[in-house]
Amino acid sequence: MRSASNTFQLFDKIKKVSERATQIGTIEKIESTPIFMNENGINFMVSVAKSLLKRPFNFPKPDGNINCNSSSSNIEETKTINNNENNNNNNNNNNNNNNNNNNNNNNNNNNNNNNNNNNNNNNNNNNNNNTIITEAPIKKKFIDPFLPCDKDLFVQQLFDRHNLVLNKYNVSNHHSIIATKEFENQVNPLNKFDFKAIWKCIKECDMLCFFNCGPNSGASQPHKHVQLLTTPFNYDEPHLKCPIESLFLKYKHLPNESIFQIDELPFKTAALYYDQSKLKSFEQLEFIENENENENNDNYHLSKYFELQYKSLLNHLELNTDNDNNPVDYDLLSTNKEYMCKLKSYNFIMTKDWMFIVPRSAYQSNGISINSVGFTGAVLVRKEEELETLKSNGIISILKDVSTPK
Repeated sequence: MRSASNTFQLFDKIKKVSERATQIGTIEKIESTPIFMNENGINFMVSVAKSLLKRPFNFPKPDGNINCNSSSSNIEETKTINNNENNNNNNNNNNNNNNNNNNNNNNNNNNNNNNNNNNNNNNNNNNNNNTIITEAPIKKKFIDPFLPCDKDLFVQQLFDRHNLVLNKYNVSNHHSIIATKEFENQVNPLNKFDFKAIWKCIKECDMLCFFNCGPNSGASQPHKHVQLLTTPFNYDEPHLKCPIESLFLKYKHLPNESIFQIDELPFKTAALYYDQSKLKSFEQLEFIENENENENNDNYHLSKYFELQYKSLLNHLELNTDNDNNPVDYDLLSTNKEYMCKLKSYNFIMTKDWMFIVPRSAYQSNGISINSVGFTGAVLVRKEEELETLKSNGIISILKDVSTPK
C-alpha cells in the first residue's frame, strides 16, 4: 500500500488532475458495475461497459476471423466466399457449354451461331464473376492523441522521453498512460527508458502496468504507450493486485527469476517473480549515484534489470522479433496475414512483484475483443449479448481462443 510521503507526491498529482478533468468533462469515464465469475480458481471481474463502443481506435483492427494459429492462407472472409461463388458459377457455365455443344450437333447453323453467342455470354459472365468489385475504404485520418497530448489530461513529464497522462476513456479511477514523447511504434518492444518510467509509477503509486503489443494484442493506438491501473482491483481481495494473481501464488516458492508456466491455464504463458534483494541493491546504487551527481553515472540499473527479465520471458515464448524501430505498414496489417503474424502480438503485465506475458493469436473471439486487461482477470464487454456469450462459452475458453495453445 502507499505509505511514504514521496509516494503521495505523484499519485496525489494524478488524483488532482483526474478530479479537474472529470469536472470539465475531458474524461469520459466508462461506467460499469462488475459481476464476479469464478473459473479455475480465478475470481474474474466482468463488466458491461456500453460506452466502450465510442472509444476511438487508430490501430488497424485485424479481420475478426484472422487467427495466427490457423494454417489458412486466406485473410479476408469475403475473398473466400467470392472464390467459392466463382467456382460454382464456373461449374454451372461449363455445364451450360456442354448442353450447348449437344444442341449444336442436333441443330442448324443458325442455332450454332446462337450457341456461340451464348458461350460468349457465359464467358463474359465468368469474367464478371471472377472480378471482385469492392469499394475503396475511406481512409480515416490518423490523429495521434499523444502528439501533442491533451493539456487537460497531462500529469507530468517522466524523465526525458515520456509523458504521464490520464486515459480519456478510463475503465477505473486514475487510469493513466505512459506515452513516449516522440512517436515510436506500438509493435516495438519495451526498453530501459520505458521501464524507468514504468517503475517510477508502479512503485510510487502502487499501480499495475500493462502493454498491448502487436496487431492482435488489443492495442487501440499505434503510438507506443503503456497503461496503468490502481491496485488492488477487488478490495475484497486486498492481497491480490488483480484476480489472475491468485494462480501465481503456488509458484512463489520457486527461486526468484525462475520462469514458470501457469498450469491451470490452457494456453501459453510465462511469468516470473523478481529478486527483491537485487532491486534494493540497484535502488541504493542509483541513490548514491544521484547524490554524487557524476555525469558518468548510469541511472538505469533498475530499468536494465527489468528489461533483462522481460527479454527472458520473450525469449522463452519465442516472441523476439527484428521489428524494433522499423517502419510499420498499417494498411497491410488488416489484409495480409503473413505480415500481421510476423509482427508478433502479446500482452505484458507488470507489478511491483512480478511480470507476466501471454502470446496472442487473434484479436477477438465470438465478437469479444480482448486486451491485456482480460489476462489480469478483469473482462470488459460492450453489451449484454457479449456477457451472455461469456457465460455460455466460459471466460477461459474465450481467452484460449485468442491465445496460443500449449
